[in-house]
Amino acid sequence: MRHLLIFLLVLSSSSVFSQNNEWYEFDLDTVLSFSMPSNEIMVHDTIAQGFTVKAMSLNIDNHNFVAQRMNKTKKVEKELSTLPHDSASLNDFYLKLIDGMQESIPYRIINKKSFLENGLTGYFVSFGNEQGEPVFDSKIYQLGKETYTLSYVNYEDFDESIRDNFHNSIRINNIESISQYEGTETSVRIAYALGKYVGGGVFLILLIFAAVKIFNK
Repeated sequence: MRHLLIFLLVLSSSSVFSQNNEWYEFDLDTVLSFSMPSNEIMVHDTIAQGFTVKAMSLNIDNHNFVAQRMNKTKKVEKELSTLPHDSASLNDFYLKLIDGMQESIPYRIINKKSFLENGLTGYFVSFGNEQGEPVFDSKIYQLGKETYTLSYVNYEDFDESIRDNFHNSIRINNIESISQYEGTETSVRIAYALGKYVGGGVFLILLIFAAVKIFNK
């Protein structure tokens, strides 16, 4: 994590947001694409807490966008239970992942729901402040052996239209070749561990953005 922090600080750049910003499309990998309102994004790969992680992130004013893809290492694969094997275990997987996110995020869940897009099941979760206002919204997909999360975070002036632009830009490629049932067991302990990293990873990126803003003043 220390090397990741240094890496992100080196790559960080500042941008100014306006409603007229052009949105640029990026490929997180060959499976999932999305758009962000700037081409000055950070891209980083790391291995953390037993997971291989690729993240692409952007900070514009108070608007934070983070796209992550996670997969377990062979060591974790031996220690934790496998992936979902049917629709019921897939739903349990998502709920356990969200539980893990909740443990690492200092906000409460104000909404969570499953959704179906092009035959694939995903989950939406929203975390809110004490007033019940959203500050951290994520769309989650389990595709093959990879877990994808796309989060919009804004503590001061959360904009649902910007969140929707981000989330609606998500495009999943080669849908016909994707299976969401790669596991053989009913236990979903690995989802909880993934969820803890999702929340912690996003907050690490936001901390770096804040540090860079202070440094650049």
